[in-house]
Amino acid sequence: MNEGALNRLELPAIRSLVAERTAFAPGRELAEALLPTTDLREAEQLQEETAAARNLLRASPSSGLRGARDVRDAVRRAKLGGALDPVQLIAVADTVRAAERLFADVHPYPPLAARARFARPPVDVAVAIENAIGATGEVLDRASGRLGSLRANLRAAQARLQQRLDALVHSPDLLRVLQDPIVTQRGGRYVVPVKAEHRAAVKGIVHDQSASGQTVFIEPLEILEANNTLREAELAERLEVERVLDELSRRIEKSGEDLDAMTAALAALDLILAKALYADSLQATRPELNADGVLDLVDARHPLLVEQGAVVGIDVRLGGEFRVLVVTGPNTGGKTVTLKTIGLLTAMAACGLAIPADRGRVPVVRRIFADIGDEQSIAQSLSTFSSHLRNVVATLAEAERGDLALLDEVGAGTDPDEGAALAMAVLETLLERGVLAAATTHYPELKAFALNTPGVRNASMEFDSNTLRPTFRLRLGLPGASNAFAIAERLGLDRSVLGRADTHLSELHRSLERTLLEAERQRTELGSALEEARVSAADAAEATVEARREADRVRDEAQRALRRARAEADELLLQARRALRQAEEARDRAAKRNLV
Repeated sequence: MNEGALNRLELPAIRSLVAERTAFAPGRELAEALLPTTDLREAEQLQEETAAARNLLRASPSSGLRGARDVRDAVRRAKLGGALDPVQLIAVADTVRAAERLFADVHPYPPLAARARFARPPVDVAVAIENAIGATGEVLDRASGRLGSLRANLRAAQARLQQRLDALVHSPDLLRVLQDPIVTQRGGRYVVPVKAEHRAAVKGIVHDQSASGQTVFIEPLEILEANNTLREAELAERLEVERVLDELSRRIEKSGEDLDAMTAALAALDLILAKALYADSLQATRPELNADGVLDLVDARHPLLVEQGAVVGIDVRLGGEFRVLVVTGPNTGGKTVTLKTIGLLTAMAACGLAIPADRGRVPVVRRIFADIGDEQSIAQSLSTFSSHLRNVVATLAEAERGDLALLDEVGAGTDPDEGAALAMAVLETLLERGVLAAATTHYPELKAFALNTPGVRNASMEFDSNTLRPTFRLRLGLPGASNAFAIAERLGLDRSVLGRADTHLSELHRSLERTLLEAERQRTELGSALEEARVSAADAAEATVEARREADRVRDEAQRALRRARAEADELLLQARRALRQAEEARDRAAKRNLV
């Protein structure tokens, strides 16, 4: 990919926004180095991963790299034979546990689980570290069988020394020669502060003296052996702690490859989760990718404008019936933003990022070329025209079928006739090569070129003639007027100056502008008529639905009445049969009585 073009499209700003949502350094580095892929299958896989991560975060919002640290330096040090300190060891254990949790969370999501397929977090290393190192970084007594007994010996030696010291500083003979009745340390040895003039009264070893020289710090001979015993216990304890740390470091060394693979998998998943979080913040949708060179975006928004607040979405198509799009319209109307939106959303889709659009088909292209913005430079003797032309030359030198070229104000900055001719030649060349291209312009010749050239289509940024302001909506099919006079009038340019300017317009320009204004008026009227027709159709559909509802209600009522009538008839028939049967029984009884 052309890094310069990606910079002009502001992809680095998107990388930064994704990087802000990563959880640890390796993932952040991947985000900051994010590049579009040129392979359709790989792009689809990246999109699958982002979609799966969004599903995971919806189902389990707490999923992520909780507790993971950047342990690459620690693992590298262990591989070189170095010993790690307790803080580094805890970081390794915490990262292994974070990987264990995250890998379990992603297991039900195949695109994410594939990223962790070859990663085996060394849980045994984490268990060993957790058994030996406390949460605050201290080496625990249980780290080894010997360490516990050594620390017991150390505590006993400290207690014996403390008893000797307490007795010593409170003895009447020593109390009178002490500067203060306290015990302090010098060079790791316990000493007492003795007045300098009484230094000979205390037998022992002088370790230090105060800055004023009035106090000397002496280790009395009475505690010399106890001090030696304490130092020996401290040394033995320190050596055992170092042995424990070295042993744990060697375990990390042996598991170095597993830890490297685990860290790489965590970084990849961290990036994918960051993409999902960014997609949710944009309310973005997954694009439908293709290798056919077809772009079709509905309500597409520039992501950096979404970050700033309200933004007008655009509907834009490129590819299929036409491969070159010429965008015209007023200054500050959104032409450049349209180009950037096309290019940036194409790059984002190939990075596996969801795009801020209601829906979209996006091509996976080989390269993106972009001449957007003014790169004039006094130091390099580049004018506006020269800076644009340099990018155009680079585009024509390399662009082929499967590439996307975006040219802002193509041919501008020089004689209008020559600039328009040059712009048409550039677009013809790109069209012949099969390059997808979108260009902005104010040249009427390019508008006519787009109308008369198969494979080229006009589009315009809508301008509200009532408010004299752009609406920032893109309209395909018709070129747009530049509306320079209307904008100048809105900004306060004197009408007499505008009148003079009007007299200098060529008849061709007047005719074309009148045609464009009439086309815009007809389009507006047609849009209003279509909206009225849509409303009428909706009303008719609603009336039809209501009529159907009424017919259904009447039919249901008739069916219920019929069922009631049948039930009543059945009841009358049943009563008649009952009465007939009773009459027959009464007749039979009367006949029997007559016989008797």
